[in-house]
Amino acid sequence: MRHRYPRTAQDLRIRMNPEPSYRIVVAALLRQADQILLVKQQGPSDPAPSWGLPGGVVKADEPLGEALRREISEETGLQLLELGRVLYAAQAREYKSGRRTTSFIFEAKGWQGEIAPADPDDLILDARFLPLETAIKALETLPWSVMREPAVAYLQGQTSPGALWLYRIQQDGQTCLVERIQGWEAEA
Repeated sequence: MRHRYPRTAQDLRIRMNPEPSYRIVVAALLRQADQILLVKQQGPSDPAPSWGLPGGVVKADEPLGEALRREISEETGLQLLELGRVLYAAQAREYKSGRRTTSFIFEAKGWQGEIAPADPDDLILDARFLPLETAIKALETLPWSVMREPAVAYLQGQTSPGALWLYRIQQDGQTCLVERIQGWEAEA
């Protein structure tokens, strides 16, 4: 069997800098009275658009709060003024690659501005505040259980702040909930 040498600089760069085996995602829950801010998004490999919480991947060495401010600004046009507590976290491990993704969903306590998405990746199609029940129904259609289940459970009051959801993405691509560790409420 012959060894394949990189033919282009792009081939070499991919081999020298493989995709990281660990990534962190942040998202936020913004409430306005009885409404929740959702973004309608569609990635290049997504079969259809879906509604989700605003957020995205944290860049290397970027603090979580800064990443969340950047993502909210890009996806909604709003400026996050005050970051609240962690509402829940979810971690998924992919069986095939071993890659882990940990997501932290924060409460947004204050923001300013008008909704005007300016996503540099062109994945955001819309952003708007939706009544709670409409937002839950929209989130229930998310094709990714790692994003869907914790958000819906939290909004329906089935988990308290600080819950941790652990998932495994099986060899066949199916996502399985391994464990849900109930959250805690800080005592006053």
